Amino acid sequence: MVRVLSVSTAERTLLKGFTGGVADLAFAHLNSNQLACLDEAGNLFVWRLAMDKEKIQYLVKILLVPVFV
Repeated sequence: MVRVLSVSTAERTLLKGFTGGVADLAFAHLNSNQLACLDEAGNLFVWRLAMDKEKIQYLVKILLVPVFV
């Protein structure tokens, strides 16, 4: 899980759906609302975060799942 916190309103939310722990995460750039998270299984999630009526809203834009053959 990843906890997201708004510094302006102290609103918080949890991003879930990972397999195992979160191995790495990063925002696209300094003032970005896009957060990429990689879990221990190699799944890549890209979340779009936004504030709406003092609540943090989020949407998974991309989910890449590794395929092993």
